[in-house]
Amino acid sequence: MKQRNNHLSTTTLLLCWSLLLLLSGCGSSRKAIQQIAGHYPHLTKSQFIEVYSQKQEYPSVAARGRVSLNIDLPEKQIQLNGIGIRWYQAPGKGFELSIRPIGFMEAGRLTVADDTVLALDRLNKYYLLQEEAHRKLSSYLPIPGIDPMILQAVIENKPFNFVEIGATALRRMEMKQTEEGYLFSSQLRPGGNQIKLLFDTALNLYTATITVPGEGELQATYDRFTHLRMGGEMRPLPTLIQLEFRGGPERYGLIRFDLQDMEESKARTWETTPPAQYQRISLQDIYKIIQSL
Repeated sequence: MKQRNNHLSTTTLLLCWSLLLLLSGCGSSRKAIQQIAGHYPHLTKSQFIEVYSQKQEYPSVAARGRVSLNIDLPEKQIQLNGIGIRWYQAPGKGFELSIRPIGFMEAGRLTVADDTVLALDRLNKYYLLQEEAHRKLSSYLPIPGIDPMILQAVIENKPFNFVEIGATALRRMEMKQTEEGYLFSSQLRPGGNQIKLLFDTALNLYTATITVPGEGELQATYDRFTHLRMGGEMRPLPTLIQLEFRGGPERYGLIRFDLQDMEESKARTWETTPPAQYQRISLQDIYKIIQSL
């Protein structure tokens, strides 16, 4: 159990370093975004999946915004608010988070694409490179039924179960109606790991919860769903994303993304090769950096 807790703590510290680099942010103006909503209060499971599957995804999205962080571990407590960011996402292809404290100056970057994770510290000219990320990350999540693909689904606001992501995942889950909308759930065995997905009557996934008995709970919350085009053929996007982990009184983490100026963007080339003049560092180095803050 001690080894598993160390894996979880190291992963949290890596995420903290990669996302924030401990820099303060700045504001940005808001663009007008078309708000569209359709409501389906009484669907059967097959009807829900059919309607949900008809919605298309935006192929590539860019946004400005801010990120806030609260990490509370036995070895470190960190709280930061309003870090300036730029966010780029192409579902199923790549994700990039750029830390920009003054707007035009990039202080750090996290890129995930082609099964590779690259984190750059522009100020100190450090980089962390993790190839075969899916296999390597699995070693940090030694929990039955919890696959790194779930992290992709969480960022992309997609439904998921223990074996797949997307609309097809809902077929393997139980559904029941609630006062707010629909609840999909899946459990490995009685008393085992559990996934709960809550949708509103507009079929927006607004809460996703992963519970591992004896280990903790990860909950993703989504709000402020918006469309970037006229018409209702596209699946709306959340512009407020909050990831919260509870692992008992000594392990707590919260990351909140407040996205603004969201728009469709051109296809990007995801750069996963570090600059030649940068120095490579390890997870152990990152741990030391966090401990020294």
